[in-house]
Amino acid sequence: MLYNLNVKEVPYYLHYNKVTSGYRKGGTYKECFYSMFTMFHNETVNAFTSLFNCFITIYSLIYGYYNNFDLFPLFVWFFGITLNSLMSFGFHTFSPVSKKTFYIWRNLDVLTIYFSGVCQCVCFSILCLPFYLLVYNFLYLFILICFSVYKFIKLNPEKHINVNEQSYILFLYFISVFFSLIYHNLYNYSSLQCYFYVYNILIVSLLTCITYSLRIPEVFFKKGTFNKIGTSHNIMHVGLILYYYYQFMFIKEYYLFIND
Repeated sequence: MLYNLNVKEVPYYLHYNKVTSGYRKGGTYKECFYSMFTMFHNETVNAFTSLFNCFITIYSLIYGYYNNFDLFPLFVWFFGITLNSLMSFGFHTFSPVSKKTFYIWRNLDVLTIYFSGVCQCVCFSILCLPFYLLVYNFLYLFILICFSVYKFIKLNPEKHINVNEQSYILFLYFISVFFSLIYHNLYNYSSLQCYFYVYNILIVSLLTCITYSLRIPEVFFKKGTFNKIGTSHNIMHVGLILYYYYQFMFIKEYYLFIND
């Protein structure tokens, strides 16, 4: 049986910035999973927002299949986001079990964050770029993958990933997606809805990055204000839901337009 504990009752590797209560410690995998449905704690929002992304991607793949979309770029997009969402759910659900469990699931989460970024870059490069720019974007992506692997090797095994470090690495992946989408808006004739979703993707991702990297809720409110909901980490997860939703809506409108 797990309980809501304060920050002094749990190991330091579970700590979130300025979150003073709502922690869990120990338990089995079964107890941690059960606690997601029987108690409200500081990982509830993070875990279920991650899981919600799976519903978006699964629906997207089914919709694309029945509407005769080119499934290769859509499947690449689906696979990267779905895999990361499941690993993120696992990390936020099972990390209290032990230090070793925390370390394993954190690494799976971080690796699949990078993998998801790669898959999104590949998807939108294929959809939006001519061949010569696709080659340049893939070269940029290869360099970014090497850099991501280097940063992963250097991770502190006993802490959450550094917020600022994670933010700028994710932003480097966003740049590749932005480049593809902006090129599409500038040079490819498309529906007005596609243009609308591109700008929504840009706005949501920038606002999410700024809020998360600057930790705005924690900076402007006193410690303990957002113990179970409302942290910058929560906001980042909600922002990702919108980000993936608008990505799918762009893909949907893109294919409906060219297949019309």
